[in-house]
Parts: sequence; structure tokens; C-alpha cells
Amino acid sequence: MTLAKLPQRISILVTAGLLLIALGCSDSKHSGSTSPVQSSASVNDFNGFLDGSVPLQDIINETGITVDEYDPTDNFIAFSSTLDEASLQSIAGFEVVDEDGFLTEPSDLLITFSKGYLSEAQMLGQTQLTCIDLSASHAKATGNGVRIAVLDTGFELNHPHLLGHLEVPAQPFDPQAGAVGDHRGHGTHTAGLIATVAPAATILPIRVMGDDGLGLERDLLKGLRIASENNVDIVNLSLSMNQHSEAVEFMIQTLVDDGVLVIAAAGNYTGTPSSKYPARYPMVIGVASTSNNTCNALLTSSGLGIGIQFATAGEDVLSASYPLGNGAPGAARGTGTSVSTAVFTGAVALNMTVRRRTVVLDPYDFTAEFQSTALSIAPYGQVEWGAIDLLAALTLAAQ
Repeated sequence: MTLAKLPQRISILVTAGLLLIALGCSDSKHSGSTSPVQSSASVNDFNGFLDGSVPLQDIINETGITVDEYDPTDNFIAFSSTLDEASLQSIAGFEVVDEDGFLTEPSDLLITFSKGYLSEAQMLGQTQLTCIDLSASHAKATGNGVRIAVLDTGFELNHPHLLGHLEVPAQPFDPQAGAVGDHRGHGTHTAGLIATVAPAATILPIRVMGDDGLGLERDLLKGLRIASENNVDIVNLSLSMNQHSEAVEFMIQTLVDDGVLVIAAAGNYTGTPSSKYPARYPMVIGVASTSNNTCNALLTSSGLGIGIQFATAGEDVLSASYPLGNGAPGAARGTGTSVSTAVFTGAVALNMTVRRRTVVLDPYDFTAEFQSTALSIAPYGQVEWGAIDLLAALTLAAQ
């Protein structure tokens, strides 16, 4: 895989009192000139990609970094150093580099309740999904041939609702040294919703967060690279980061350049509404949640603003979850943008099935019908296109 460079740019965002500055690659950095190297008081973890212009050993000799992982196939590097981020960014040989940070599942409300068996009728017939009219939509498409990577907390691989839908990729890492199995519920709920909306799609479960719902950016980067290696069509990111990451943005851009559509949760809030990374990145489709009261009214806790393009069902939606205490398959109702992101991912998979009859060069083309048929949403201006009308989008795609 060849990593494409991001366009040169400087982005400055102000959110919740935090100034976020994203710097594009500069010509001087890659011509060998360097800024004064500054050492921090402690050892910090960093992630990045090398540009191949300088041998790794030369970089180690110059900087004294301790390499935790290096993959020559895509030039990914994870390392620790006493140097600060700015000093490392000035050193020739790095394409992008930044300090490791945290990722988390959005603050979704997930309530597990006892169900001995989760029937398809329960899932398809729930009123919370009325707005996307799954019965009529499935008469047009079911997602056959679409491959979806779900990067999340873990997955109950033997849940009846997921059997026959999963393809588990080789995964050389796992947060908290556990199995891919789910002790949180979030990942199983997300994958279960995608299986409900796009029952013929193939879901690749990739664990990037632990049982506490937390992970590191380096885990996310590994998960994105696994998705890239497994030829997926869509990456579902029902997760969020509070900070910008050049390395994460770079890897997502690489996926998009390879024709992969990346869909992420807007995030949830209890105070000032705002969107979260990675949904804020311009190459990512950000998804907000609508309430059960109407198909085109935003859920009051939904993230809004920069990068948010569509909204769909995200309140009290039924899906699979981890096993109950008696060993029976679990089920849960979830509320939040993780939920709506999974619903939209499934919807796009259906549209991909219909659109595969035509040549599509840009992954964003698969959202064109959703743009054309979107419902205006209140409050106006907080979601770029609006609430999705799945049946109308599929009908348009079939013309």
C-alpha cells in the first residue's frame, strides 16, 4: 500500500475554549532543514508515518527515539521519546508525527435488558427504525457484496444476531490484552445494528477499545491499517477523540484515497453542542442522531456543527449486546450518535448494492442519493444535508 500525502494546509479550530492547530507537511521539513530540537521533561509516546527519505536507523541515531513498532509495508511507526512534538515534526524523514492520545466510545446511553433470544422480527419491526422503512428498503437491496469494518470495543462473535454476518480478520493486537469478545456491549450493539439494516453485508469486527470503553490513538491507527489490508468498502467509527491527530487524519485520508468511505459519530454532549474527531475531518462523513418524536428533529444530546453531514435514528434503538448473567444472548436499547452512525453505515451499504451497477470512482458518490433526498432538519444549519430518507435514496439510485 502506498501512502498518499495530505494536501499542505493549516487548519485552526476553536472549540470549547480549546485551540486546535493542524499543520500540513512543509517543504522545508522534507528538504532536510530542522528546527531547534527541544527535549521535554518526560518520555512520551508518539505515532506517525515515515516518508522513506531517511533510513529509520538514521532517525534513531539523530533523535534517540525508542521504537515500539515499525511496519515497513506502510511506514507506520510507534515510538517513545523525550523530544517534544514540534521538534519531532521538524526532523527529516517523518511524513506525519504526533503525540499519542485517547479515544473513547461516545457517551451513549446503553441499557441492557433480559431477552433470551433476539428475533429478526423484533429488530426489523421496532418503531425506532420506522423512519428508514427497512421492510420496503430491503425489497430493493440488502447490502450483498459490501464489506464493512467496525472499529469498536469488542464483539460477541457467537451472538445469534451476528452469526453469518462476521468475518474476523487476523488481529495482532488487542487493547488490554483480551480477546475480541465483548464485555462492554457497545461493539456488539453497533455491529448488530449494521446487520439489521444491511443483512447481506459482511462485517469485519476490529477491537480498538478495551472493556472500559477507552483506547489509544495507536490502537485506532492499527485498526484502520487492518481495515485497509482487508479491502473493506466502509469503515464505521462509532467512537470519538477530543483532540486532532495528524497521524489518524493521514491514515483516514489514505483509506479514502483507496476508495473507502469512512463514517464517524458526531459525538454526544451535555453542555455546548459540538462535533468530535474523527467526524470533524473533511474526508469523513459525520453522523448526528434524530429523536423518536419525528424523522427530522435532532436528538437534544447529539453532536452538531463542523463535519456533520447527515442524521438518522439514534434514540432507544434495539440491538444485540453481550451475554446476560444466565448465558442467554443479550440485547440492549442504545441512544446516541454511535447508534445513528451504525444505522447510516448500513444504509450506505444498501445504496452501494444498488449503485454497483455503475462505475463509482469517489467513495463520496455513494452518499449522493442521500444528499438529494435528505429531509430538512431542526435546528436548521447544524447538519449539512439533513436527515436521511433511505427508501427515497434507494429509489433514486435505482433509476
